[in-house]
Amino acid sequence: MGVELVFHRLASKSMRFGLTAYKAFSLDAARTANAMREWMPFDIESGDEKINALIGKYKSRVNEFHSETKGKSQGVTLNCLRLYHSPELDKLSRQLIAGNPDRTWNQDNAK
Repeated sequence: MGVELVFHRLASKSMRFGLTAYKAFSLDAARTANAMREWMPFDIESGDEKINALIGKYKSRVNEFHSETKGKSQGVTLNCLRLYHSPELDKLSRQLIAGNPDRTWNQDNAK
């Protein structure tokens, strides 16, 4: 649960930063970020700064082994995928999620 929640928060913030030229995407990302703030048990006070730092670390990375280095695939970096599978995201999610990051929302809110 923790990694997925923090990743969704990261993705929505990342899209908001990276796609400002595309107003519809930027607006959707901002609304998603606000909805996630309301829904997930996230330490927003210290979390936003740490998330922004992690986005900054990943947003300009280039994978030498991918077609993006050949100059043909501009704007395709696969950085969201790299970020999702990163040990940094796993570590950060465990710091920022209030409660047990190994439990799902359904487990914590069973009826």
